Formats: sequence, structure tokens, C-alpha cells
Amino acid sequence: MNNAFQPEKDINMFAPISLINFIEVAGVCFHHPTCIPSMRSVSLDSQKISSALMAERVFTLIVDIGITYLGRNYLAEQLNTLVTCQGQVFIKPLSPIQNKSFWKAIAAIPLSSDTMSYRLAFRPATLSQGQYSLQLLLLTSGVSALPVLFEMPLLEVFNPSSEDKIG
Repeated sequence: MNNAFQPEKDINMFAPISLINFIEVAGVCFHHPTCIPSMRSVSLDSQKISSALMAERVFTLIVDIGITYLGRNYLAEQLNTLVTCQGQVFIKPLSPIQNKSFWKAIAAIPLSSDTMSYRLAFRPATLSQGQYSLQLLLLTSGVSALPVLFEMPLLEVFNPSSEDKIG
């Protein structure tokens, strides 16, 4: 019995795994239930928030996710495969010297061929006054898909009672 490598027979063994763009970020906003306006949208193009967040007030990060054309086709073909989207968010202070809040959270939702848009809401949180960066990573399980990374290089949080407001 010959167990030697035979390229003409084993060619698929070395074929690259093709990753698809399965999901995309359709929208990002912060819900501040005690503020007016309560929703603060993030521009996907400029990666800037419509107005600064308020320090020490609860907010919820909400991410709208869309299924791409390739993702729709895959979901329609894979009826018995459980596909989920997991979002991981990291908010960290821009100045490592300051003792500011650091926030990270994970949320997940199942995806189906019936729905092409989803809303992922992270657990409520608060931040102290300062400047932060935000990184959002979306991972898809149950399919060989590219991860999606959304970054906000500057997220400003101000204390509404101080005269020295950021923004």
C-alpha cells in the first residue's frame, strides 16, 4: 500500500478555505435613555458620533447588522446549519495615564434565512468623562466568513455639570 503524497489526487487537500463577506455593519448608535435626544447615531463614513455621550449616565450600544448578498445565498442553502453573529465591543481611554473606565462586552444572536437585518444590543454601561476609542468586532460562527471590524478613533464623554465640556 502506497501512502506517498500524490499531488494529482490530493490537490484539494491544499485548496485555500474561501471566506465570504457574510455580514456588514448597517448602523451604530448609543441609546441614552435619560437624555434628549436619547439616540446618538454614529456616522459610518466619518466614524464620529452625532453628539458626545454624558458621563456617568447609562447608555446601551446598539449595532444594526445586515446580511450581504453572499450571506443570503449561503443561509438559503444551509437550512440545517446554525449560524450566529457574535459582537465584541471594546471601549478604552485614549490616555493610558488617566484612570478612566474601560468597557468590554459580548452579545450574540442567531441568524436565519428569513431575516436579512438584525439589531445587536450590548449590556448597559456608563463611562466617566474623557476621550475614548471604540472597536467593534463582529464574528460569524457556523460559516467561513470574514470578521467585520468597525472602529471609532474618538468617542467623547463629557460631564454635563462641569463648565469644561468636551466637544
